[in-house]
Parts: sequence; C-alpha cells; structure tokens
Amino acid sequence: MARYFSAASKERLESQPPLSALLGVEAVKAALISTAEEALRNAVARIGGIPLVGHEAAVFGVAFSPDGQLLATASTDNTVRLWSTSDHTTPPHVLRGHADEVLGVAFSPDGRLLATASADKTVRLWSTSNHTVPPQVLRGHQNLVLGVAFSPDEKLLATASADKTVRLWLVSDRTAPPQVLWDHESRVNRVAFSPDRKLLATASWDHMVRLWLVSDRTALPQLLRGHEDRVNSVAFSPDGKLLATASADKTVRLWPVVVDDLMRMACLLSGRNFSYEEWQLFLSDEPYRKTCRNRPLHSSFRKVVRERIKNGDIEGAVTQLQKALQEDGNLDTNLEKETRRLVASALVEIGQELTQEGEIKAAITAFAKAQAIDPNLEISSSAWNILCWFGSLGGFAIDVMAACERAVILEPQHGDIRDSRGVARTLTGDYQGAIEDFQRFVEWGQEHNITEERLRQRREWIRILKANQNPFTEELLKQLRNQ
Repeated sequence: MARYFSAASKERLESQPPLSALLGVEAVKAALISTAEEALRNAVARIGGIPLVGHEAAVFGVAFSPDGQLLATASTDNTVRLWSTSDHTTPPHVLRGHADEVLGVAFSPDGRLLATASADKTVRLWSTSNHTVPPQVLRGHQNLVLGVAFSPDEKLLATASADKTVRLWLVSDRTAPPQVLWDHESRVNRVAFSPDRKLLATASWDHMVRLWLVSDRTALPQLLRGHEDRVNSVAFSPDGKLLATASADKTVRLWPVVVDDLMRMACLLSGRNFSYEEWQLFLSDEPYRKTCRNRPLHSSFRKVVRERIKNGDIEGAVTQLQKALQEDGNLDTNLEKETRRLVASALVEIGQELTQEGEIKAAITAFAKAQAIDPNLEISSSAWNILCWFGSLGGFAIDVMAACERAVILEPQHGDIRDSRGVARTLTGDYQGAIEDFQRFVEWGQEHNITEERLRQRREWIRILKANQNPFTEELLKQLRNQ
C-alpha cells in the first residue's frame, strides 16, 4: 500500500497539492520506505511549508531556541519576532527597539537570552522569559552590526560589524568595555565559536577567515586563505574538528581544526612525501622516513635504495626501507611485508636492466633473490618475458626456460610471450613445442597488426623446424639481440 499511495501522491503533486499531501501521509503510515517519505516531502514542499506571516519587510535571520520551542526571526522592518514552534497559529511576540534593520539573531545556550544585531550599530540582549524587561543595549561598533554568537559556556558574546572589527562582550558584566579584535581589512559578516570555546572564527569581505584564540586575545589570529571573494558565513562541526566557510566565490571550503586532521589535509594537498634531496636539506640528521603515511615513498628515495641493492647491499637496503616505513619507532607486520615487497620489486627492476645489458646470470640471480625475499611477489608476465627473450638469445636458453614458462602461465594467449618461449624451445631442442609457439604468434599477430615481415620470418622458422633443423644461426641471433 505504501507504494500505491506514493504513486498516487506523485501523480497528483501538481494538480491537487493538498490531496497529494494527504496521500503522502497515508503512504508513510503504511510503511516508512524511501518512496513514501519522498512523496510526503515533495507534497509538503509543493504546498510551500508553513508560512509565518507578520514581518513588514525582508527577513534577514532566523534562529531556534536550544529547546526548539521558539523561533526568532530578524527583519529589515527593524523588529524581531518570537514564534511558538508548537502552535503556528499563535501570533508572535514582537521585539521592538532597534532603530534600523535587524540583521542577525542568536539564542544563548541556556535559551534565556536572545542577542540581536542591527544596522543601528547596536546589539540588544533580550530576556526570552520576560518580554516586559527592556533589552540591554551594547554600544561600541562604529558601523552596522552583522553577526552575533554566544560562546558555548555563555560567558562571552561575539559581535561582527562592518566597522572591520569583532567585539567580545562579557555576558555577566555587560557594562564592561568589550575586547576589540582588529585585523580584518573589510567588513566582518559572521562569527562562530568552536564547541570547546577555544577558538573564534570570523568571516569577512576581505576574502579571508580568521581563527582567534579565545584564551589569548592579544595573539595574532591564524589566517585561512583560499576564497577568491567575500566570505559570508562560518560554522564549526558539532565535534569541533571542521570549520566550514561559505563565500561569494561560489564555493564552500572545509578546514580541519584539530592538529591531526590538519596534518592529514596537508598530506592530502601536498600529494607526496619528501624527496630524498629535500630530506637531506631539511632533516639530514634523521634517517629518511615517510612524513605522510598514506602517500608512497618518493621515487628519488626508492632510487637510492635501488642503487644500494644493485651494489649488493640488500640488507642495508632492507634496514633503510624499514626506517623509512616505520611509525613512531615501531615496524609492524604489515610494514615488514611492505619492506620486503619494495626490495623484491627493486630486484626485479634491476634484473630487467641486467637482462637488457646482457648480464643474464646476474639477472637470473636478481629474480631469484626477489622471490626469496618475498615469495608472494607478483612478477609481471612482461618481466618474465624480457628475461626469457634476452636470456635465450644470449646463450642461456636452458637457464631462463623457467622464466619463459612463468610468462606463458600468466598470459598463455599472448603472441609475443609465446614467441619468446618458441625461441627458448628451439635452442633447447624442443622443435615441436617451438612450432606450436610460433604458430600461435602468427595467428595472434594477424589480429594485432604485427608487420608482415615478422610474420613471414616466423613462417620460415616453422618451415625449417618442420624439417627438423634449427633456424637460428649465430648471425640471426645477433640480429635479434640488436632489434
């Protein structure tokens, strides 16, 4: 039934909004599923919500009381209205006193006070329980007041003004002169305290947000740069770990507040770890290590480790990598595995280089060491194939046959890999196996745009092999090595 009522509500959304709303209610009553809730929300939105009518000009700000029983609205008609959220038919209580537009409202955390900010350059503090008590007027700003905010402990009230300042007032002694925070270069639009009261964020038309230490108001604020137009609003997350800022540059920015989160963002934005050269410049007294745990080791450091391995100092490379990967002096099991994987991977790369340089025995040794260090290392088919091809052409077909077989196991249908094994099989006397590999290369090559010259050459090898002869002369092997 929920789906039936949801569909019926949707069908009548434009033509019969009230009926659509009733059907939405029945849909939710039948079953609280996503389609029922969506139908109900759409119907209420189509009707337009509950209008609170009374202001005689634009409404600039709204705020709920902490217990949710009151809604305060600020208007350019110079008034504030307090509405009951439980009975929308009850006329609001009108707070009069400001001589100009009211631009902001805020309830104290206990709900007993309401602060209002006005273009008349004043802030007024109203009692929410006794409307006959005249508000206390806070004077001092030299231009319109745009924003107000109570500290979570209710000891301070922050006010933001177009006079480029923020003022901090003692709630318990409202006759005491406020602390004036000077630093913005244009009007300050909004203010917000962090949930722990330690920080005050201020948003300004100077394109910047400033973070002030509430406990040391003489300290210079931290500047948050990045917006390209005026900043209109600021808000802390409930846990105080994030600050959100809204700007006329069409963006919202999230700023970590907690140090650990700041470090994570720094790593995210930098996108890398120190290069080895940078580390030597700034931290030469310490062994190279990761600064950002979720970023890979810099390629320049990996190159240093690789050279160490190439020179035969594998244990030294392992130790150097362990120090680079360890966190807080500890190397856990996962990082130990990562160390071995990196060393083994470097050995495979070195083995490939040695292969192409003709140092086949050394290359075979490098591959073997890689597998010994990390038996779970996944060596690519291309790496095995390079060893197979150059090793066979270099006179080590028997030694590299295992590499040829591994490459074929990984990619049995790949023509180039079968071609390499075909050479190795020929040079080790397995002519029938070589014929099968070369035939597969020809079939594969016709589908992969291999040159006709190479295909003709393999067909000729097949013909010679079928005659029980070896097609690979020393001259041909040399030619193939130089290709």
